[in-house]
Amino acid sequence: MFLALISIVTIGLTQPSTSSVQTNCPVDDPRMRELVERFQTRPAFAQDRTSLGTAGVPLDQITVLSGKFNALPCSHFTTLFGASGVNPRWRWVAYRVGSHYFVAFRFMPPAGTQRLGMTPLFIYDSSLKQVGAFAM
Repeated sequence: MFLALISIVTIGLTQPSTSSVQTNCPVDDPRMRELVERFQTRPAFAQDRTSLGTAGVPLDQITVLSGKFNALPCSHFTTLFGASGVNPRWRWVAYRVGSHYFVAFRFMPPAGTQRLGMTPLFIYDSSLKQVGAFAM
């Protein structure tokens, strides 16, 4: 059920690529880093961590991607999700966790509207193939 929800959300987030799209990954965000840390530490995700190969990666080895050192994944995620910060309703940040990439989202609804209770966390392998999607 959550995967279907995330697939629908993904379609809504995708923006066409243009020549002016930024290829630098967005800066770290404590709220989005917390989603990644939650996935890596909560017992409910233990089996998922094992099957994906992220079990045992210490929290201090979760690093935010930067375009300078991660140009290919940053460009890939910018193409998929659009330049973070361009849309005032949501932002994304990409992290390296072991040999995987995690992309966390934060939705920012207009003032006076109800907040979405869950936010997507996408997981990609080292070849940038999506291997997981979770509602956090």
